[in-house]
Parts: sequence; C-alpha cells; structure tokens
Amino acid sequence: MSAPASVRAALTTIPQFLRSDVVGGFLLIGAALIAILWANSPWLDAYTALRDSSFGPDSLDLHLTLHAWTSDGLLAVFFFLVGSELKHEFTHGVLRDPRTALVPMVATVTGAVIPAVIFFAVTAPGESGSSAGWGIPMATDAAFAVAVLAIVGRGLPSALRTMLLTLAVVDDLVAIIVIAAFYSDGIKVLPLVLA
Repeated sequence: MSAPASVRAALTTIPQFLRSDVVGGFLLIGAALIAILWANSPWLDAYTALRDSSFGPDSLDLHLTLHAWTSDGLLAVFFFLVGSELKHEFTHGVLRDPRTALVPMVATVTGAVIPAVIFFAVTAPGESGSSAGWGIPMATDAAFAVAVLAIVGRGLPSALRTMLLTLAVVDDLVAIIVIAAFYSDGIKVLPLVLA
C-alpha cells in the first residue's frame, strides 16, 4: 500500500526546505542566541558540562570535546564549502576577472588592517601585554556573515552577494595568516607546503 500523495509531497518538500540556505541561516542564528542565553543563565554549569563533554575514537586521537568538534571539525567543513563556492566564483563566476576580484580583496585587507591598527593605537604597547590582542578585531565571523546573507541577501544582486561572501571569507583567511605568523610558536614549512 503506497503512502497518500500529501505524505509523499511532504517527504519530498521537507528535505528541500531543510537544505535551504535561509533555514541554515536561521538555525545558526537561533543556536547562537540559545547558547548566549544559556551561557548567561543560572544553568551555566549544564552549559559548561555539555561543551566539555567528549566523544570520538581514542585510537585515532579524535576523542575530543564537543567544543573542539564544533570549532575545529564543523568550521573546517564550513570553510571547505564556502571556499568551494569562492573557487567557483574565481574560476567561472563574477570574480574571474582580476579587476573585479581586486575590489573585494583590497576592501578585505583594508578592513582587517585598520581595526588592528586602531586597537594597537588605543592600547598601550608596554602595559602587561594589553596590545597582544591586536589580531582579534581583524576577523569578521564568516559563518554569521554567510547566514545573514542567506536570510536577507536573496534580493541582492549576485555580484554583491559574491563580493560580501568574498569579504567575509578572505577576512578570516587574513586572520588565520596573522594567527599563524604572529601568535604561534613557529611555522612548520613542510606540512604547510604539502597542505
């Protein structure tokens, strides 16, 4: 006996709906709001316990906390997907012309350097390492920028959406380079070249 047409239609529509960028954007922003409210509530201990709970195979050195899985694992997948979309734009899309790609690149570098310079100028360099955080204001949060673009950006022209996406992602790449160059103990060149 086959399912009624309405059930079949719902089973087809729900996965399409859940794959929508808008739904993903709302889920990300909703989860962030829940986390903010929960972390600032009387139930902070439960939040911390969940964040610090660990799982994964020990044999592969992947017995990590939920925090590590989300910050390292999910962000790696996120940047892979966004990077793939950007690669498409650079090879076949609106950014394939270097003159077009130059504008978001210059805007990104400027948008990363100016906040760092302002932070460094406002904090006194000699006071107990207070200026050591100059790299923090450099990066926007690419995941939230993409979520907001997904929610409100459908009416925007494709070129503007691509430029904003480029700004968000390249800004984070600049921040990653700064962290690797200025905040790490050293750079292992061979693994970097192989990657």
